[in-house]
Formats: sequence, structure tokens, C-alpha cells
Amino acid sequence: MQWRVYVEGDDSNLKRLAILLHGMDVELQFDTEHPYLHGGAISEAIDAHSALERASELLPRLNAAGRLDSSSFRPVQVGSRVSDGTGPHTIFARAHLLGEGHLFAGGDPGPALTAALLETARGDAHFAQAVELFGSSPDLGWGDLCKIYELLEHSAEGRLRERVGISKAQEDAFTASANDAGISGIQARHAIPRKQQAKRSMTNREAREFVRRMLAAWLRK
Repeated sequence: MQWRVYVEGDDSNLKRLAILLHGMDVELQFDTEHPYLHGGAISEAIDAHSALERASELLPRLNAAGRLDSSSFRPVQVGSRVSDGTGPHTIFARAHLLGEGHLFAGGDPGPALTAALLETARGDAHFAQAVELFGSSPDLGWGDLCKIYELLEHSAEGRLRERVGISKAQEDAFTASANDAGISGIQARHAIPRKQQAKRSMTNREAREFVRRMLAAWLRK
């Protein structure tokens, strides 16, 4: 059955995700103006409820691909409608229209990076967990960023810096900021702020970009 699971999100993010997933096992396409996921495991579902469940399971990795492509990407969500593609359907929410362009020199690297992300996640359980958390976390707060870092560290078997090309100073700044309640607040690993702050630290925004760069570098090796 060619199930279509409709999704919701900002128009620019949906259009970009459609480009990133073009030619993949699961694609995002548009029925008139309404976006939907189809293909792969979704098509193998025995009924609409199962198709919705399978799309929900896939979406964190797809959103991770979007976030990896752009730090401004806002995760899309599964909607409340599934269609078998043969009859009329009702959409309960429409995409919000936002304009955003992408300019690339020498070709668009996004689809290739998306393919690498999905393929690597299929063969590396810890990397897959990191990717799914990267895609499903609502705000990529310190707690989730730390978990992603630890999953990558475990998967790299003690060679994370070499694997993703980061310096010890960068790694120390990230971990010190994650540990210190004076920097990362309630999500810090330690409840009491340090009397003397680390020489180098990161804001949450800088830490999100640091983790995003690590994931991208992992896939380019």
C-alpha cells in the first residue's frame, strides 16, 4: 500500500527536507500543497495506524538530517492524517509560509550528507541513538547535547577528537560548560556552580553548533 503520512512544519523547512530526501528510501513529497512522507517501511505498513507509527519512528532521523544541514532548521512533526493515496483526504494543519534560500558553490552537499547519515545510522547503534536524539530533542539543551557527545565518544572508542577533528581545548570547553551550573544552569551535570569558572566555555548556542559540526565531520570520514 502506498501510504502517505502527512507532516506539518514551516514551508521552507519542508521544502528543504524534500530536497534532502529526494531519491532516498523514504521521501517527502507534496500532494497539491500538503506535504507527506511515503516509501520504505511506511509502505510496508498493514494499516493506517501502523503507517503513522512507522513514520513517527523515522522522523527523528529525518529531522536530524535537517538540523545537520542547517542550524536554523526547525523539526517537522507528524500530522494527524494518513492516506492510502487513492481517495480524498483531510488536512488538519497547514504549513506556515517562511522564505529561506540556499546558495551553494560547486553543488548542494545536503543530499549526500543526508544519505550518509541514514546509512551510517543503520549500521552503528550508538551513532543512531545520537542522531535520533539530535533530531528529536525539542531545544537541544545541555542535557541532550551531553548525551549526544557521550554516544559519539562511546562509538569512537576513545578516539573522538581524532574521529571528528576537534581540539582538546574545544572538548574541554564543552565539557566544562556542561558540568558547571554557573554556565549551563539547571541542566548542568553538577548542581553547585564552580567557584572559579573554566578558562574557556561555551554558550548553549555554541555547544549546539559544536555538536552539529561533530556529527557532520563523523559522516565525512
